[in-house]
Amino acid sequence: MIVSPDRRIVISSFGWVEHDALWRFDAASGAVATIRLGSGARWVSVHHSGTPYFSVAHHFDGPRFELTVREFDRPGDVVASARVDEGPAVIEGASDAWQSVPELYTTYLRCEPWNDYVLVRIATEPPALTLHVRFDVRQGVSGRHRSAEDSRP
Repeated sequence: MIVSPDRRIVISSFGWVEHDALWRFDAASGAVATIRLGSGARWVSVHHSGTPYFSVAHHFDGPRFELTVREFDRPGDVVASARVDEGPAVIEGASDAWQSVPELYTTYLRCEPWNDYVLVRIATEPPALTLHVRFDVRQGVSGRHRSAEDSRP
């Protein structure tokens, strides 16, 4: 559960309940809404870093991973997005939006060359998506990586 900087909007998503949707509560009006995202993800998680923007991690449990940046006032609209699957990583939309959301995410990818849990990093200048596997807090990040600029493992 995340709250807008002005404490007016609450956004949540319990993956096993909403799946590919967001729950939104407007404290000023008392309105509650479910916003269907339509990505086809099995579940989503929400992330925030104190700005009017938040990110949604779309988890597909293997075949791909997507991130979208959204505004609290218009959570149904995508400001920027990033996607990784078997092809090259793709980043689209307003590149400056990535500066307003967290930089690191975790997910599971079951596509070559990954087949593992990965740490996803969104760099902001220039926007780039990098994947790291075999993340071990005792040993740091090791293993393969791939970015939006270089799709080779």
